[in-house]
Amino acid sequence: MSSLQHGLLKVASSLIPGVGLPNGLQTRYLSHDGEVVLAYQNDPLVHTRLSARLLTSMLQAMDYCHAHAAELSIPLLMMVAEDDHLVDPAGSRRFLEKLDASRFKEYFYAGFYHEIFNELDATQVFDDLRTWLELQQFTPLELIQKAA
Repeated sequence: MSSLQHGLLKVASSLIPGVGLPNGLQTRYLSHDGEVVLAYQNDPLVHTRLSARLLTSMLQAMDYCHAHAAELSIPLLMMVAEDDHLVDPAGSRRFLEKLDASRFKEYFYAGFYHEIFNELDATQVFDDLRTWLELQQFTPLELIQKAA
């Protein structure tokens, strides 16, 4: 997002927070599986617009997460599509650089688009998730207590 767009968004968020802005999502980059893309495009529950306030809040939340990344105290799994055209994988790398390496596990999937679990051959993605989950030895209550 350019500085001009960011400035205009801040003004719109203050003056007309509910105005709908096109999300600009290029659906062809969701998955290499054409059926997944077609299903998304034909889903009547998919929203193609975001309010100015929601977009502003999302950007603020991302800034907050980056600023407070070092405070993360629970295990984190990052599963990132290397060929993601919707979200820049470099942002995930920048976030991970701020963390204690013992706190996270990262997987970057070369050639995958945004929806890694909906790619043509997502077997490795599911295997990686299963492996990571099996290594976690916390009950949900323990995770909540650790985060507090």
